[in-house]
Amino acid sequence: MKVENLFHLILICFLGLMACSNKKALNTPHEKVRFSLAADSSAVEMHGLSSDVLDYLGSDSLGEKEWQSFFSVYPDHGDPELKDLQRPLAGQYLLKDSVISFVPAEEFKKDSVYFARFYTRNILGKPSDLVMDGRGLSEQAEIVEFSFKK
Repeated sequence: MKVENLFHLILICFLGLMACSNKKALNTPHEKVRFSLAADSSAVEMHGLSSDVLDYLGSDSLGEKEWQSFFSVYPDHGDPELKDLQRPLAGQYLLKDSVISFVPAEEFKKDSVYFARFYTRNILGKPSDLVMDGRGLSEQAEIVEFSFKK
C-alpha cells in the first residue's frame, strides 16, 4: 500500500469519527438560566433565557400546559421518590422584559418548601424546540432546579 493511500484512508476514518461524535453546544440555555423569588415572595422568576427564545414566547399565546412543559413550580413534600410524581401548581405565567414570572393561583404558604424546574434539551436548536406539545420530556432532557421556602 502506498503511503499516499494510507494517508487518505486515515483521513477518511478520522473525518468519519469526528462526524459521529456527539458534541454539546458551548452556549446552551440551561447554563445561563437562574431562578429567584420576587421581592415580595409572591412569584418565582426565571432569568437568563436567550432573546430569541423570549421573542418566540412573547409572540405566541401559550396556555398553562405549554408553559408547564418547560417551567413548572411544585410543592416539595420532602420525599425524593415522590418528587417526580408531583403535579405542577396552577398559576399565571408572565413575560416582562427578559424575565418569566410564575404567580401561583393560591399564594405560597408560609414555611412551606417549593421547587421550580426548567426542563431543557441538551441542545435547543431553535425556540420551537422549547415547547414539546404535551408529549412529555425527551430522553435527553436536562433539568435546572431551584428550591425555595416562603
